Amino acid sequence: MRLFIAFDIPESVKEQLVSIQEQIKTDAKINWVKQENMHLTLKFLGEVAEDKVDDVKKKLSSVKFKPFEVVVSEIGVFPSENYIRVIWVGLKDDESMQRLAKDVRGVLPEFKDDYEFKAHLTIARVKFVKDKKALVDELKSIKVKSEKFKVENFKLYKSTLTGSGPVYEEVAVF
Repeated sequence: MRLFIAFDIPESVKEQLVSIQEQIKTDAKINWVKQENMHLTLKFLGEVAEDKVDDVKKKLSSVKFKPFEVVVSEIGVFPSENYIRVIWVGLKDDESMQRLAKDVRGVLPEFKDDYEFKAHLTIARVKFVKDKKALVDELKSIKVKSEKFKVENFKLYKSTLTGSGPVYEEVAVF
C-alpha cells in the first residue's frame, strides 16, 4: 500500500488555500489539490508491504513531541521559477515542526527521502505552463493571510490513486 505521514490543517486554512487556487488564472495545465486532500507531508513512504505496516506504526509511535503552533506564510513554486512543477503555500519555519519532521524521518531511515523537508502545503501540480513569468508574477501578487494554527498530532495515511485523483485514508494517529 502507498503510505505517507502528515499532519492535518484546519478547514479555515484549507478555505484560504482554495481561495488562492481560484485567484490563479494564468494559462497553464494545472491539477489542483482538492480541499479534502490538503495537508502537510512530513514524509512520503511510497509503496509499503502490508506485513511492514505494523512495524512502521510501532516506529512512529516512538516519536514524541509537544503540540506547537505554525503560521501560514508565503506562496511559492518547486523546483524553481524556471521549471515550475508545484505551487505551494509555505508555513513559517518553526523549530518544533522541523524537529518533528526530523524525528519522523529519523525513525524510518529505510525509506529514503527524495527531498529535504520544506514546510509547505501543495495546492497545485503544474503539468505545463506557457508563460512562466506571467504565472510567477501572478503568484507574487497574491496575498497570503498569516493564519496561525496548532499541531497536536500527526497521522499515517494510505493513498489510493484513482482516475479522479488520490483518495486518502487515515491508518493511525500519533
